Order: sequence, then C-alpha cells, then structure tokens
Amino acid sequence: GLLILTLGSYFSIVFWKILSFKPDGIYAGHVNVWSDWSLHISIANIFAFKSPQFWFAYHPLYAGGQFTYPFLTNLVSGMLMRMGMPLKEAFVLPSILLTLILLVGLYFLFYLLVNSKKLSILAVFIFFLSAGLGFIDYLKDLLNNPSFESFIYSLKEIGRYDMYQWYASNMVVGLMVPQRSFLMGVTLGVWAIVGVLYVVLRDNLADSIKIKILIFSGILAGILPIAHAHSFIAVALITGMIFVLNLDKWRILWPYVLVAGLLSSTLYLTFIWGGIEND
Repeated sequence: GLLILTLGSYFSIVFWKILSFKPDGIYAGHVNVWSDWSLHISIANIFAFKSPQFWFAYHPLYAGGQFTYPFLTNLVSGMLMRMGMPLKEAFVLPSILLTLILLVGLYFLFYLLVNSKKLSILAVFIFFLSAGLGFIDYLKDLLNNPSFESFIYSLKEIGRYDMYQWYASNMVVGLMVPQRSFLMGVTLGVWAIVGVLYVVLRDNLADSIKIKILIFSGILAGILPIAHAHSFIAVALITGMIFVLNLDKWRILWPYVLVAGLLSSTLYLTFIWGGIEND
C-alpha cells in the first residue's frame, strides 16, 4: 500500500503530464520522451490506422527495412487508439498500469530474497531513487542557493554528463519513462522471475499449483522477444542461473522451460529474426 500511495502516485502524475497537446503541436515533458516517444507513436499509429495485413509490411523509420522492433507495448496502445481512445490516454494509461504492476512485482521479488517487508520496501525505493553521483551537484547548487525552490526542484538536470556522453541521468529518466518497451519488458520479466523463485523457495506448494505458476511465468518470459529484447536476455540469464543452482528440482521446473522456450522461439523467429535489412 505504501509503495502505491507514494511511488505509484508520483509516477501516475509524471506519466499523465508527460504529453501535452497544444494548438501548435504535441509537447513532451522531457527531452528523452521527445526523442523516444516519437518512434513509439509512429509504431502505434501503424496498428491503430492501418489494415492488419500491412502492420509488419515495413519499418516505420527505415525505408524498405523489415519491421523487427519489439512492438508489444505499441500494439497495446495502437489497439486502444483503434477502439477510439485518444493518443495521450492510449499511451499514458498503460504506462501507469505497468508501473503499478512493476512496483508490486519488485516488492514480491525483494521479499522472496530478503524475507522482510521493511527491507523489501526500502529496496524498491533504492531501486527507483538511485541516480549515481548526481546528488553531489544537487547539494552544491543547494548550498550556493539555499532556497525552498532549489530544495524541491533542481536548477539543472543532475546526473547527466554531456562531456562523457552520459545522457541518461538516472534509471527513471533514462529508461523507465521514455523507453516504453523497457517498462513493459522489465515488468513482465520481474513477474516471470518472481514466479520461478516462488516455486523454488516454497517447497510446501502442491505440484498442480507449481505447474500453473511456472506455465504463467513461462508465458511472461516467452513473449519478451516482442516486448523488450534486453529484458528477455536478462530473464534468460537469471532464470538459467536459478535452475543451475537448483538442479535437484529440474523435474518440477520443466513447464517453465518448455513454455518459455517454445513461445519465445516462435515469436523471435516470426517477428524479430533477421534484423532490419533492405529488400
């Protein structure tokens, strides 16, 4: 409840304000969103306004190129737009929902690892509030200009170092908000890992329940190739390591491997394989 009321409320407000429609055009709330969401809007428009037979006919950026970009999050927004939902709501509402689901998933993941509610909540806050050494610049600016405005709102974007070509600032600004595929991928990936860990760590579960959980986790992991490639790689490595450390339980873990393997292979070979190549 605390995570939803605090971080959940914060991200809901951020996402709702991230797009603004004005008479002279669309305004983005951050430069990273301005660059990333233009691509995502282009992809979502394909699903929203074109006939299904042309959905994967071409890449929205590269003339003659294959459409091999992980498209799932934009398919969701495109379908919402196709049903009549305005562009802003079609983009913002799924992002808010995924964020809330991610908050709960991270809490359960950390709880399975540390078995402490307080530490799990603290871990989620650390995950989202981590921003490198940018806080040093914030403190310097605050000391030079000790005011309430400087305290609640930094005079510049901290954590971004153009001289080193590090433009991401922190995880939220660099990945979670602008990169829509990342948000969906990490959400699906976290819950896939939660399911596998839960089965491994809870020996008192009935086999039928374990199988259902592992099949569900396998589905989440299996659709990652069309959601977010990096999350797919991370989940494959993490769950693979969990299996290596629990080889004695391979007889119960096979449903996850089978479902995730078949589904991910099918989706990858169908939609992602080959990369962007000119005809």
